[in-house]
Amino acid sequence: MRDNPWQEVLETLYEMGGRGEFPRHGDGPQLDPEVNLVEQTGLSEEAIATASKTLVSMGLAERTALILGDDDDPTRNELELTGKGYSYARERRQEQRSLRSNRAVTRLTLVLAFVGVAQAMALTVQVSNPIYRLVPGIMTVLAGVLLVGFYTQLYRAGVLNSNDWDE
Repeated sequence: MRDNPWQEVLETLYEMGGRGEFPRHGDGPQLDPEVNLVEQTGLSEEAIATASKTLVSMGLAERTALILGDDDDPTRNELELTGKGYSYARERRQEQRSLRSNRAVTRLTLVLAFVGVAQAMALTVQVSNPIYRLVPGIMTVLAGVLLVGFYTQLYRAGVLNSNDWDE
């Protein structure tokens, strides 16, 4: 799931060191790509403007109109994170890291559980007497079915988000 535009702008500003610029009017002078929020986020100028208003109203950023040239018409906006904005962005990043770590641990636990069930099945077949093999075999298969059901419930609950595999 993608973030809201204001969250994406907040994250980008945090990565850019807390300061970025975006055009005030579409036909203004070219901005440096290093500080241009439109290029850094891939969002439209309108989306950046709306996101900046949201960030300013939440107290997470300050917006300043910059005048470059002889006339008094502002040509670009500067958006700078406030202390509250830095704190919020840092906490958000830490929560995302923690969530990814928890999901990785959950996946590893499930893999180990599947391996354990597979080993139990193999051991049951090797060690058991053909006459008594039925009960341990049924128990092992039942454990495997329960494990698959548990995996399915975790996946449906969003604990095993497939987007985390890409990161």
